[in-house]
Amino acid sequence: MPNGLRALDALGLAEEVRGHVMHATHGGLRDRRGRPLLVTDLAQAQQEVGMPAMIERAELHQALRAPLPPDLVRTVTLVERLEH
Repeated sequence: MPNGLRALDALGLAEEVRGHVMHATHGGLRDRRGRPLLVTDLAQAQQEVGMPAMIERAELHQALRAPLPPDLVRTVTLVERLEH
């Protein structure tokens, strides 16, 4: 959504995300069974808050990790202990 794009703009990453935009007419959230929890009319949302950009989660994660040193973010890593 536009607030997320503004945050990505501040990080210098919004153009990478905008390059992967998927066009849709509606969106929303679903529960684990696929039932709608929230349905969004994207045309109305665009009029009210600006153009949303949708990107696959894996592509967003890749765009966020790309400018970082390779060893800074580790994924698929077992956490054995967590302390305050």
